[in-house]
Amino acid sequence: MKHMKKTSQKGFTLIELMVVILIIAVLGALGIVSYGQANRSARDGKRQADMESVRQALLLRRQEIQCLPNSGYSSLSTSLVPTYLSVLPSDPGSNAYVYTSSGGVSGCRTSATLGFTLEGSGAQTITIP
Repeated sequence: MKHMKKTSQKGFTLIELMVVILIIAVLGALGIVSYGQANRSARDGKRQADMESVRQALLLRRQEIQCLPNSGYSSLSTSLVPTYLSVLPSDPGSNAYVYTSSGGVSGCRTSATLGFTLEGSGAQTITIP
């Protein structure tokens, strides 16, 4: 009889390697989804904070001169910056902020609405009576 050399087989089977790769892929996919949701939530938080700061600036302006500016978000830069805001906020995504005013006369409006879109829940408005 010939003496056969015993070889020990060390290592992982193909199935074990595939299971590990599958687990890593699932965890990676979950991480990517969570990261996207966290970014969306952060952008929505910034939008809400931006609109609150614009609302506060409009209220201060109205308290001082009893008027709100004419419609148009870009027109707020001349009405609020630099007296009430250091810089007029812009949307962190691709949406635009909207400002409309009504009542009173041109240049001295009595009410206004700020509009913005949240990625999580859609269009939102803040009314300044």
